[in-house]
Amino acid sequence: MKLGLQSKLLLPTLTAVILSMGAASFFSYRNASEEIWSGLVSSSRNVVESVNKGLTTYVEDIKDVTGSQSRTNRVKAVFQSQDPSPETRQAALAALAELTAFGPSIQSASLLNTHGDIILSLDSGASGNFSERAYFKRAMTGEVNVSEPLLSKVTGKPVVIVAAPVKINEKVAGVLYARVDLGAFSEEMVDPVRIGRTGYAFLLDKSGMIFSHPDKERILKQNVFEQDWGKRIQGLDKGVVDYDSGKGAETAIFTKNKATGWTVAVIVNGTDIASSLKSLRNASLILGAVGVALVSLIIFLIVRRMIIDLAAAVDFAEAVASGDLGKDLSVTRSD
Repeated sequence: MKLGLQSKLLLPTLTAVILSMGAASFFSYRNASEEIWSGLVSSSRNVVESVNKGLTTYVEDIKDVTGSQSRTNRVKAVFQSQDPSPETRQAALAALAELTAFGPSIQSASLLNTHGDIILSLDSGASGNFSERAYFKRAMTGEVNVSEPLLSKVTGKPVVIVAAPVKINEKVAGVLYARVDLGAFSEEMVDPVRIGRTGYAFLLDKSGMIFSHPDKERILKQNVFEQDWGKRIQGLDKGVVDYDSGKGAETAIFTKNKATGWTVAVIVNGTDIASSLKSLRNASLILGAVGVALVSLIIFLIVRRMIIDLAAAVDFAEAVASGDLGKDLSVTRSD
């Protein structure tokens, strides 16, 4: 089928326009995809650093106040006698109560002798021996330290023990330890985090066990280092890891907290990026279609006018060629 002159002029022009606009839309879409991705990763890094700093401050503040109380004379007095008087014990209990008043996260405090036995506690009736606990052993060497997270039998929430040595004449005479609720920190710093629509933050202990997570069913039950992607971050100080969760592509941005050795991580879900790109793609297609339609209309009107004038000139030339000299040619153009 032969194309008319108008089609011959319009077809290549419109094809070039459509291809050009399509290419522009494609590269715009790809660049936008990269920008959205970079934006989410950058936001995640900022969140990770913010939570990491908050965790350091939280832990160091409690270590400082625990260490400070362990150096008070009221606490030391309990260890200076084999049978402290009721007044001495009451004064020491008041010092322990002051420690718990530092913040709602500090649930209780106790004193242990050098054998690890509880000799005084804010928990009435508390007893037991903690000599095999790592935090006790470290405190006996003179170090104020934080235990790994464990599940509280009282609250069912993750807690840590902050232990500090009680020294008399520079010799460790016992240990003061405080039970600290990690739930409060999680509720304030971890649970509210949202990256995109479904991204979230969580915390791991040194062994890879989750102890802070929006999904409470995972706490102290799921070990990330047992998963393929978790094995890739084990031993690293910070980084970004892409992996398939089984429900889609995900990316983990993480850093290790220097004060505790725990890991702060944020998950970015690939579906959030796809969702954002879907809206962008639809908007690009609509704008592209409108643009092509407008350009096509303008080109059509221009070409149509040219064809009309050209057709009039052809008719006039044919009339003259046939000997009809009475025909008029009326074409008004400025180009």
